[in-house]
Amino acid sequence: MNVFWGTKYIDSHAHAYEYEEEYLRKLERDFIILGVSDDLESSKKTLMLTEEFSFIKPCIGIHPWRIDVASRDALKQIEELIELMDKPCIGEVGLDKKFTPNTYEAQMRTLQKFLSLAKETGAILNLHAAGAWEEVADLVMKFDITHAVFHWYTGPKDLMERLQEAGFYISFNVAALFQKKHSSLLPNVDLRRVLTESDGPYEYRGQKLLTENIPSLLKFMAKELKIDEGELKRILFENASRLFL
Repeated sequence: MNVFWGTKYIDSHAHAYEYEEEYLRKLERDFIILGVSDDLESSKKTLMLTEEFSFIKPCIGIHPWRIDVASRDALKQIEELIELMDKPCIGEVGLDKKFTPNTYEAQMRTLQKFLSLAKETGAILNLHAAGAWEEVADLVMKFDITHAVFHWYTGPKDLMERLQEAGFYISFNVAALFQKKHSSLLPNVDLRRVLTESDGPYEYRGQKLLTENIPSLLKFMAKELKIDEGELKRILFENASRLFL
């Protein structure tokens, strides 16, 4: 474990490039963020941001919602940037049959390219799979990927168990505080394969999801799992350490 960090709160999926600098300054003492990107421009912003804020770890890629406006050149440039990263993380990438089914074929082609690159470079994958949990899981296993986070997991319980048995991580979003479909999966979680996230600054059901909400999520999870809050914080930090610190 990287003892330099101490035990901090983990946000394994936030669009940190969208946060104001002042807000990030307030977070850097108590949090570690895996900052995801949506396209070429935001990928560059994320990489620049991590040069200034060491508590943010970069993750770059093309979000499935942005596939329709992403050029081949943008994909090529992101691939080149990934190959230059010391500890590469690809995200947010994946498939979405729920919100953007009209671009599904293009999403599939792009994800397969990222999966090949992840296999080649050993990169971590930060995955979006709304309405396509089985499809993304099948692809990750087909490409023999070793490091992946299935973010804001709301898929089938049996699939979640299979993913964790295979060594992948499931992240619980702060939306679990009010989204029953999400929080209902907590009793089946493998503590060795769980992370916390905000997807900040995303707005969901009229509420802004933010990194600062992670402590409240941790408290809720500890209560639901009947575990000491400090112990759960330590476990989450160790999980993050194994994966991306």
